[in-house]
Amino acid sequence: MIYRRELREMLTAMYPVAALLIIAPAVDLVATTWPVRAGTAGWRFGSIGIGFGFIIIEILGLALAMAIAAFLEHRRTLRALSGIAIGAAVVTVAGIAQFLTDYSALRHVIASAEMAPFDSSTLRALLLACLAVPVLMALGARGWNASARPDPDRSVEARPDYVIPLRFRDQV
Repeated sequence: MIYRRELREMLTAMYPVAALLIIAPAVDLVATTWPVRAGTAGWRFGSIGIGFGFIIIEILGLALAMAIAAFLEHRRTLRALSGIAIGAAVVTVAGIAQFLTDYSALRHVIASAEMAPFDSSTLRALLLACLAVPVLMALGARGWNASARPDPDRSVEARPDYVIPLRFRDQV
């Protein structure tokens, strides 16, 4: 039998796992694209494309942190993470616009033999980014709503001290 206190301790210990899923891809992005050359379309295009490739892992980390915060009723943490999700969606939309602008600028300098891989990697990055935006917006909106008010039916006092697996509930 898993007691609620032990479950809360385990979930609290999973916050660093979620942070690692968010931070590790960001570190990889910085290490891969250093030094910064924001004035060149090629660097911007490559950096944004690599960042879009990492976005799914970062969303997974954010979703894990939000689920932990929701379960543990860390409403302020959930609200902050929801704001980060909405902000990330806005930044992703801006990144898509810049990515398309740089794609247009670079397309005419790419050799015809390299055009197919260039186009396919661009399409992959755009697909990931375009799918990430509604996911981030949904995470942000749902998390924001969930953090707004406590549910009186699920107060800590109303819960048992232990968790009974659903499949064994009728046998207890």
